[in-house]
Amino acid sequence: ASSSSDSESDDTELDDLSLGGSESKDSSLGGRDEEANIIQEATVGTVTQRPFAIRDFPRGIVEVGESSATRDSSFVGGLTPWALRRDLETSYALSRLTEAELSKTQAEIALLKSKNKIKEKERKLLDHDLGDVKRTLNIVLERLKVLESKVDT
Repeated sequence: ASSSSDSESDDTELDDLSLGGSESKDSSLGGRDEEANIIQEATVGTVTQRPFAIRDFPRGIVEVGESSATRDSSFVGGLTPWALRRDLETSYALSRLTEAELSKTQAEIALLKSKNKIKEKERKLLDHDLGDVKRTLNIVLERLKVLESKVDT
């Protein structure tokens, strides 16, 4: 019987040594209580939400705490209904984003086309105006020649 009491005292001494004595033991427990109080104070008045962790698995993401039955092979692709729903919602969001980008790109293309049409019309007008200017200059030059010939005679 004395050997069991000796081993118990040895365990207590080891605990005291590893914690730095019995005072450290008490202070570490007090620290845990303080941590619990801090956590409670931090959550008072806040919206509570079910805590969960997410872990990656080869066939998708699984919430910790989900039962193993939710990863049953009878589900499509081995994924749970909530995982399929999440994937579907993500696909819808990506689809809406792609549609928005497509409509923006189409609007930019239409704008560029209209700018090109405007430039083409401006070019035609300038060519037409330049043609008129050429004709007018030719008329002026002919008149000048006529006037010069009259002055020379």
